[in-house]
Amino acid sequence: MIDKKELSNKISKSKTLLFTIIAISCFLVVSVFDFFDQSFSLHDILVEFHGLVFDLVIFGILITTYETISSKKEKIERYNEELNDYKFWKSEESMYRTRGIIKRLVSLGEKKLDLSFCYLANDNSLLQYTDMKEWNFTGATLTNCGFGASNITNSNFTLAKLNRGTFIDVNLTNSNFRNANLYLTKFENCNLTSVDFLNARVDSISWFSELKKSKNIGVEILKNRYYIEETKNEFTTIYKLQLRS
Repeated sequence: MIDKKELSNKISKSKTLLFTIIAISCFLVVSVFDFFDQSFSLHDILVEFHGLVFDLVIFGILITTYETISSKKEKIERYNEELNDYKFWKSEESMYRTRGIIKRLVSLGEKKLDLSFCYLANDNSLLQYTDMKEWNFTGATLTNCGFGASNITNSNFTLAKLNRGTFIDVNLTNSNFRNANLYLTKFENCNLTSVDFLNARVDSISWFSELKKSKNIGVEILKNRYYIEETKNEFTTIYKLQLRS
């Protein structure tokens, strides 16, 4: 037996079902009134039925479109909320969950993902995305991650941990790598035009030469803008990019 309360909730949640029930009810009421009308004729019902069918088609399309768009927005909001829940959680489980949410958001057409402080270490799932324009990777853990054949222009990698990562055939124009960890990070055949590397950590005093050997674009401009500051302590030597005066 159907629970009346459950049926009522189902109808109220589905705009399409509610509209269909109202339309059928109106049609039945009009048909009854027409039947008892003294000037009633089958032609009157036929004319009204044609108009009703047309209205149903138009309003049905509008409501279906509205529900589709509304449902898509709700899903994007929910996935972004879930993504926020996994930020600052550094574990393999959070990495897999974050990877799944990214895939769902991209499939829904979300363009500017906020992956700030997400954990994706030792994961190459980002290689499947060719358009990461204006994505936010601020503070993200991307150790041993790979990026390839993609557009990552105007993206933010501030404070990101990118050590031992790889960028191959990537357009990084106007991206921000301030204070990022680029220790042993490889850039090959990338566009580094107008990239901000202020205070980014690199692995060698000859970092610019390595960039040039790897056929990256915009290396000379970077070399004229930055110098590599060498700082030694009892444990290691740290190299960071600083602006030339």
